[in-house]
Amino acid sequence: TAFNPPDDTRPKMLLIVAHSQRLTDNLKAAIETYTLVEQNYRETPEGAEAGYRRLQCLNQMGDAGLPTYVGTYLDQQKAIDASSEYVDLARLMRAEWHFAKAQSAAAEGKREEAGNAYAQAAVDYAEVRGNKVPEKYLEPRLYKLGWSQAESGDSSGAVVTLSEFIRSFPKSDLQPSALAKRAETYQSIQDYSGALGDYREIVDRYPKASEAEFALQQCALIHGHRREMPEMMAAYRELLEKFPESSATSEAHYWIGVGLFDLEKYADAVPELSAAREGDPKDFGTKASLRIILCHYQAENLDELATEAKAYLEAGKSDPDRAVIPPQVLAYLGSKLFERQDFADAEPFLAAASTPDEPANTSSEIWDMLGQSRMKLERYADAIDPLNFYLSMTQRPSLRAQVLLSLGRAYLALKNFDKASESARDSLSSLKEGRTNAEARLLLGDVSAAQGDHETAAREYLVVSQIFVDPEITPL
Repeated sequence: TAFNPPDDTRPKMLLIVAHSQRLTDNLKAAIETYTLVEQNYRETPEGAEAGYRRLQCLNQMGDAGLPTYVGTYLDQQKAIDASSEYVDLARLMRAEWHFAKAQSAAAEGKREEAGNAYAQAAVDYAEVRGNKVPEKYLEPRLYKLGWSQAESGDSSGAVVTLSEFIRSFPKSDLQPSALAKRAETYQSIQDYSGALGDYREIVDRYPKASEAEFALQQCALIHGHRREMPEMMAAYRELLEKFPESSATSEAHYWIGVGLFDLEKYADAVPELSAAREGDPKDFGTKASLRIILCHYQAENLDELATEAKAYLEAGKSDPDRAVIPPQVLAYLGSKLFERQDFADAEPFLAAASTPDEPANTSSEIWDMLGQSRMKLERYADAIDPLNFYLSMTQRPSLRAQVLLSLGRAYLALKNFDKASESARDSLSSLKEGRTNAEARLLLGDVSAAQGDHETAAREYLVVSQIFVDPEITPL
């Protein structure tokens, strides 16, 4: 006759069969056997274990319904025996499921989805009773609880949990990571002193940890945020020294350069800013170039300033949203080059410093130099507007006479003889004698000559020779 085991041994034997199926990856068969035990012996310890092991199989198979199945199991098991260790193991399993989902969503940039999953994980991790699960789970559970709280916005809870972890597991390999996460959490609540303490501890106690590089970078950023420039530069220099291949190398060079600029060490700042620009032109090309320009401006390095500013303006033609060079820098550069009679180089800077759509926002001196530069470059049509803007802003007769003379010459070059004559006569009216007056009369003669009226031209030239003696104007 067949052997019929006693009723109290049958669920134990079925569990052994199911365990064997699970351990040989015959998961579907294992689920069926566990379900058989669970359905027929639910209120026994074997039934409790069978339900939990079935959840294990579903988890191993990646069943998306796992959180729901765990919820159902917890409701049933708590009603039967709330003290069962399988209540806590099931919670831990669901917490791990949510934690994995959160990390996956975070890696894909789905921040809201990740935050929700971390929040669900935190609830389950928090409800796991430490005395009900194997000791090997205590360390990762507490660490992941703190991480989940931090990532789901429970900053105060995260600080408490991570602090407990750091105290309870001082030899854990997760110490640097826990310190880094607590430091980040301190930053999020603007406790910068607490954050600096944790980051510094990572650097000093765990210099080989992967978090050490991140910690130094964050130390530098916090000091920068607090305008503690020497400390910021020291942290970035330590980062460059200890992690020369760091992804933050260009960032470090840039902010060291900014710090030196703020300390008015312009010559020292330029190489750092140049290194940032060369290392990461996408993120630091524009910012570093602008700082380099300001360094040369403050140090009055005219040639270097001209080279950098010219390249910056050229690059800006294809990037209209680029930050602009401050107008006072452009005006300084243009005027200095104009004084050197370097009109070709002065003109683009004077033009960039001007506001032709709102002429009143540009000084009369800039309009004058821009107009005169274009006259020297024989860009007569382009000279007319700035000269007219200058004229509208100038009341002094001698200056008005000079700019009207320039306008007349521009119109003559453009063969606009009526405008040329009008400007010359207005110049004569503004100044009744002197060199400018004589040059205006010569211009009237030149206009007549250009129109083929040599008789009138001769009369104007004769008047000049009679009333004005100057080797350049009346050599005979």
